[in-house]
Amino acid sequence: MAPLPRSKSRRAKAKLERLNASPLDFSTAGKHDPLELKPPNITKYMESPNSTRILIVDDEKEFTDLLQMQMRRCANVQLRVVNHSEQVIDAARQFKPAVILLDIVMPGLDGGELLHKLEADEKLKQIPVIIVSALTTQSETESGLTASGHALIAKPVKTEVLISRIENVLGHSLRH
Repeated sequence: MAPLPRSKSRRAKAKLERLNASPLDFSTAGKHDPLELKPPNITKYMESPNSTRILIVDDEKEFTDLLQMQMRRCANVQLRVVNHSEQVIDAARQFKPAVILLDIVMPGLDGGELLHKLEADEKLKQIPVIIVSALTTQSETESGLTASGHALIAKPVKTEVLISRIENVLGHSLRH
C-alpha cells in the first residue's frame, strides 16, 4: 500500500487531533468521514475505581463501540458491553452496574423479556434501567417520557442527553 501524500496525511492527523479534543455527537459521527470513527487516545480514559459502572446491552456492536468511546470521553465511567441478550443476567450479577442501558429490539431475548428477568432477580431488581431504542422518538426523549418507570432515550443517541439522563437517574454527576 502506497503512503498517503503528505497533504492528506496532515489533514488526517488534524482530524484525529480534533476528534481527541472535543466530544462528538452520535447523531452525526462517522456519517461524513470514516476517520471520525477512530478511537481516541485510550490512555486518556483509564477507568478509575471510583467511576460509575454502566452495563450497555445492545446487539449492534458498532453502536456499542461508538457509545463506549463517546461515554469515556465525557464521563468518569466503567463500561461493560453485552452484545448477546442471553448473557445479560450473568454479566449484571458479575459487574454490579449502577445503571443498565438496554436496547429493546434484539435477537434471542428482547429488552422487554430482559426487563422482566432483571426485575424478578433479587440482586438486580434495584438497578435502574434506561431504555435506548430506535423505537423511541427524539421528542419522547426530550419530554422525559418513561416506560414502566424506566427512562427512554432515542437512537441515534446524543452523548450529552444520555449522560444527563444517567445523571438524573443516579442523582450524581458523571463528568470528568
